[in-house]
Amino acid sequence: MKHIKELDGLRGLMAVWVVFGHVFATLPTIKHIPPNLINTTAVDVFIILSGFVIFFMIDNRKQDYLPYITQRFFRIFPIYLVALIISLIMIGFSRDVIQALPTSASTNMRLTLISDYFSHPQAAVLSHLPLLQGIIPPSILSHSSYLILGQAWSVSVEWQFYLIAPILFYIITNIDKKAHALLTIFLIVSLLFVSRGMDKGFYGGNITSFSIGYLSFFFYKHVYPKVKLIHIKYVFSIFALSSVVVLKQDSLACLIWVTSFYYILKFQSGHENGVINKVLSNSKLIFLGKISYSVYMLHMIVLYVVFYFIGHYSGIHSYTYVLAPLVVVSLTIIISIFTYSFIEKPMMKMGKSLFKPQAAALE
Repeated sequence: MKHIKELDGLRGLMAVWVVFGHVFATLPTIKHIPPNLINTTAVDVFIILSGFVIFFMIDNRKQDYLPYITQRFFRIFPIYLVALIISLIMIGFSRDVIQALPTSASTNMRLTLISDYFSHPQAAVLSHLPLLQGIIPPSILSHSSYLILGQAWSVSVEWQFYLIAPILFYIITNIDKKAHALLTIFLIVSLLFVSRGMDKGFYGGNITSFSIGYLSFFFYKHVYPKVKLIHIKYVFSIFALSSVVVLKQDSLACLIWVTSFYYILKFQSGHENGVINKVLSNSKLIFLGKISYSVYMLHMIVLYVVFYFIGHYSGIHSYTYVLAPLVVVSLTIIISIFTYSFIEKPMMKMGKSLFKPQAAALE
């Protein structure tokens, strides 16, 4: 199966949505507009994408576990550690910026997180270094998933997923065996039970989104090639309706995914390239998708610097609601182009090169 470029475009759109949401959450709330622009929906789409893409990759590459997890490590840890170190250095500065700004929907929570960090700095750092802050129960470390680098809660979820994904893939692809079916049920029930005492950054608390990604992969591989597009349309319509009934206000991410995925499949089936495909396959948006990880990890650092100047020099005006998001997004993209070119790409290349001699020997 070939790479689906439209998924990069979707990832780029979601990254910008997250940044805009965090900027608006820093500004005083406007009536009738959600303070964070419901940007948690975009993160849920990221998680669905991860479920699909990682299973897609595991199926395509057929790697041993060590090369697989090494490459995943070199994919996410370099930029994560850069963002973590800068955020640690800036944490007092960030607190001062927040306190200097007018109160917003995010003010109290962001100050609480910083206060929680200063209460247990060593524990916070030790849990964040291996990217496992999401598995620390809040009863042990308050707001464990969000300390230091709040947006990294979802990266912790993804790292947890990466660690167990090959095992999950093997179990699910052999689910016709009774033992595997029972094990799958046991794992799901256990994860859901444990997640009740965990923060959002725990894998089990996001199993619905990941499962949508898994199911989409198996549908793409096993069902899509054998059925007509009209039947896919019926299946996706029923799935979308069911998600609204079951998930209610949390169904938006599922609807975005199902709609995007349907039109991707429609185009792959030879139909006309519609508006959604044209948007998702736009070359600039695809490139934005490629640098989206840097955008996601670094945007809060840029945000605090930009709002420092807003708070100390210009103040909050009506035009700030337009200018601030544009400045933060633009600066984040510029920095992310640099970090993608000089950190992400070289580190990904290094991760792949570590096992090239072994691959050559096997050939």
